[in-house]
Amino acid sequence: MPADAPPPNPPADSIEQSDESSRKTDWRLVAIVAIALLLVVAVYVNRRFYAKPPSEEQPAGEVSPETRPPPMSPVEQYANVKRVRELMAGDEVFHAGAKVYIVARPPSRVRDKDRSNALPGELFDVTRRIEGIGPLMLHRRRLFNPKPVPIFADTFPALGLAEDVKMVFSTATAEGVAEKTSDSRLVIGVTVGGEAKAYPLGFANFHDVINDTVGGKPILLCWSALAINASAMERPVANGTPDAFGSAGLLYQGAIVAYDARTRSLWSPLLRECIAGERAGETLPPVPTLLTSWKEWKATHPDALILTGTEPALDLPYDTNPAFPMPDYPSNSIVLYPAYGFDLTGSPMNVKTAVFGVTGPDGETVKAYALPLLRRTTEAFEDEIGGAPVVIAYDAATNVLTAADSDGKSLLVEGMFWMNWVGTHPNTEIWRKDEMPYPFAEKTEPAERPTEAVADPASVPGAAARPEDMAPEIPAQTEKDDTSDSD
Repeated sequence: MPADAPPPNPPADSIEQSDESSRKTDWRLVAIVAIALLLVVAVYVNRRFYAKPPSEEQPAGEVSPETRPPPMSPVEQYANVKRVRELMAGDEVFHAGAKVYIVARPPSRVRDKDRSNALPGELFDVTRRIEGIGPLMLHRRRLFNPKPVPIFADTFPALGLAEDVKMVFSTATAEGVAEKTSDSRLVIGVTVGGEAKAYPLGFANFHDVINDTVGGKPILLCWSALAINASAMERPVANGTPDAFGSAGLLYQGAIVAYDARTRSLWSPLLRECIAGERAGETLPPVPTLLTSWKEWKATHPDALILTGTEPALDLPYDTNPAFPMPDYPSNSIVLYPAYGFDLTGSPMNVKTAVFGVTGPDGETVKAYALPLLRRTTEAFEDEIGGAPVVIAYDAATNVLTAADSDGKSLLVEGMFWMNWVGTHPNTEIWRKDEMPYPFAEKTEPAERPTEAVADPASVPGAAARPEDMAPEIPAQTEKDDTSDSD
């Protein structure tokens, strides 16, 4: 065949055979796909419409509704919270011979999700403790929000312990104060020796232990956000130098635990007493505080100074709130850190009911005034604490309670949740106790329980979910520092 000749055409019968083979292959594929689809449809129909009921033997890890344990009561839930916290605390308590230590996470700045730049924990010697306190009752405060924002793990006592950081105070009329501090912003007010100072919660949420001097007297200011409590005490002076305090990163009775830099002993702001360490049993004189709005504070203290910053400035977002694990924690039903020292089954109110605790004229007897009952009052009224006459006045507009003895001398008033108050004051008197519903008392016939005595069914660890039970009342905020969730 010549080299330039075209290739011969294939025979006609071979072309027909090739086309027929292609047609047969296509039909096979169609048949396979159709069969697969039929199988899928058959399996679906069988499971959807003809599946047999599950056998009585449940697979591992599954529990049938019939065998599922009944839901826990609020009392059982609260007890479970205690068990969980004590188990967690057990991992942080160490014994070395006769010594007992607990590890906590104070001063540790966090910027990364993996917390790679966080400082290791520090040991506190809790061998010596006051009566009634065990190491497992000291719970380490933990972070709940993994967001990589510049917050401090647990707590950080930058103000007072860091010598190169100074607090900057300004008057209400100073330039820029109105822009930094709106009238609705919540502040902790302190008055000593004729001098008044206000500490915005934006700062207290980051530095819940603040060392300062007011009216020439060194004071310690502690803010326990999870208890909604602000406590202040006089700082002791040793060799002419006031003790400096920090936050240990621990919680006792649901409130923060402070430590002194000199002996590293642990102190409870609610008790105003050293609870563990070398100075266990020592107490500190109280300094009255008031949690209110900046508008109300400066109206009654026109010459008040307000904390407006630090020098040098700390790189902290004071317009956020790292204190709460959730924005509505004061008013929701969740209890994260329990208090000890009371029987929940006989508790006259929900554990997160707001109360004002008043110390009587004798300086020892105390009485709790529940916020829901106070809101039914419109005028000042007379009462007794420890048998001594007192006058109580509650201002619903500002959510402030004042108390005075028969001579008009002011009495110490503290606000917090009921569980925090009764945990540290188990022998407290209770105002109008007979009107309390006893929400957790066991009833032989639950069906006959009055409506007002039934706890919220969504209630977890016996906490009140009603906004009116929040203490102290937090008015509608216009600033992020009082509402955002950063913990």
